[in-house]
Amino acid sequence: MVRLRRRKVVPFRTVGELEAMRAAGDIVGRTLVAVREAARAGITTQELDEVAEATIRQANAIPSFLGYHGFSGSICVSVNEEVVHGIPGSRVLQDGDLVSIDCGAILDGWHGDSAWTFGIGQLSKADSDLSEATRRTLEAGMAAMIPGNRLTDVSHALELGTRALEKEHGRAYGIVDGYGGHAIGREMHLDPFLPNEGPGGKGPELVVGSVLAIEPMLTLGTVDTRILDDEWTVVTTDGSKAAHWEHTVAVTEDGPLILTNRP
Repeated sequence: MVRLRRRKVVPFRTVGELEAMRAAGDIVGRTLVAVREAARAGITTQELDEVAEATIRQANAIPSFLGYHGFSGSICVSVNEEVVHGIPGSRVLQDGDLVSIDCGAILDGWHGDSAWTFGIGQLSKADSDLSEATRRTLEAGMAAMIPGNRLTDVSHALELGTRALEKEHGRAYGIVDGYGGHAIGREMHLDPFLPNEGPGGKGPELVVGSVLAIEPMLTLGTVDTRILDDEWTVVTTDGSKAAHWEHTVAVTEDGPLILTNRP
């Protein structure tokens, strides 16, 4: 008896399920905008978290991060050398800080997940370039979300995007080692893991309806990180600034579809 080998694909959703995910993603987008509008010198990261939780709950959704493996915030607020998973607390934001906000929301059982980086007051040219490079690297990765591509075609597009921005900006960027994106749906983190660099043509196939949370993380220095004693906050080992941009994106017949748009 011949046994057929089943084709491996990135998890996919129906049209109706994608609409449900987009509804959750819209809440995430609105929350990110609300947090950015509230962010200013003198505000604490805990106060930003309170804005986020109120925005999510007013939309009849649930913060994905709150209580996740014991995490105490509704958003991650990572400042300067903090890459990801910064816990909201008493830290007061200052002019010139580079702030990354990661946000997730659950609506009717479906998750949305998105992140962006912005400055408090006037940023240095290097910090501004870093955030722009991370955002445009994300755009390069999203462009690879087409039927027939493989998982690591997205990874390779992210790497090529980073290297292109290095040439354009005339500076080096570190692609944070060991962190990346993931599939998402009725759980926030699903397999497969999506590396932010590497050769293309490997991994499961992207098909219509496949959904990935794509999230490049770049630094102005090292690719290496460590976790602080709070067991969450990831920081660069050399103290260099970091940026984090993310969208939840679906494959469609008409091209990539962002499920976490911001108003």
